[in-house]
Formats: sequence, C-alpha cells, structure tokens
Amino acid sequence: MSTSHNSDSPQGKLAISKVSAEHEWSQQSGHELTISKQNLTSDDKSIVILIWVLSLFFSFFPALIVFLAINDKPFVKQGSKEILNLQITIVIFSILNLVLAAVFAWTIAVPVIAWILGVIVAISYIVFCIVGAIKASKGEIYKVPLVLRLIK
Repeated sequence: MSTSHNSDSPQGKLAISKVSAEHEWSQQSGHELTISKQNLTSDDKSIVILIWVLSLFFSFFPALIVFLAINDKPFVKQGSKEILNLQITIVIFSILNLVLAAVFAWTIAVPVIAWILGVIVAISYIVFCIVGAIKASKGEIYKVPLVLRLIK
C-alpha cells in the first residue's frame, strides 16, 4: 500500500513553502535576495557571527570594515548591513536620550526615565546581538525589529 504525496494538498504546499523559506531571504525593500544555503560556507557564517559578537565590544567598526571590504559574499554583506542599521539606530536613540536628559536635568523624573530607557536599550542591544549570532550560525539573516533601515 503506497501513499502518494500530492503537492497540491495543504501539506504539500506547506512542505514546498518550507523548503523555499529555507533557501531564500526576502529583504524589507520588497525585492528578494536569494542566497542558497548550499553556497554558504562555514567561513561566511563565522564572519557574520564574529561581527555580531565583536559589535558588542567595538561598536560599529567590525561591521563597517566588513561591509566595505567584502562585496562578493551576499550573506556577509547583508549581515553587516543589519548590524550597521542596528548601530545607527542605537546611536540616534542614545543622542536623543542624552539631549532629553540634559534639557530636562532640572527635574528629577526625566533624567531617571532617560536612565531607565538607556538601560532597556543596552539590554535589548545585547539580546539582539546574541540572537543575531545564533541566527547567523544557522545560516539565517536576523532582521532586528524596530530598527531604522538606513543602509539598504
């Protein structure tokens, strides 16, 4: 008794879309960046993992160096773009938070709120970097939520 698997069935479509999702990432700008997992080397994954981890200690410099130096590896290029966008968003938020605290320093509440927001941003930055490194180890690009996509 053999059972045939029809690709028109809901299970077949789910299997096909799962395979497609594993082999393609779509960019937020609408056009798709197709990166085959078969073409990913362990070096590509290692570079992106290293960028995520080093960005915890050296800010945007590792991502910027890789972004400018490596043009022939789409996975590495996209990973460094994500990290740079995260770094730019963190810098913009930090400057706004600092200005807010400085302007309203005469009150007690605003500097305390600014300090709490700074701690929340720092903790979420660490979490985003850890998640990004884990996703990179699986060969996936991590799209950080709530980030300004200034570099496309």
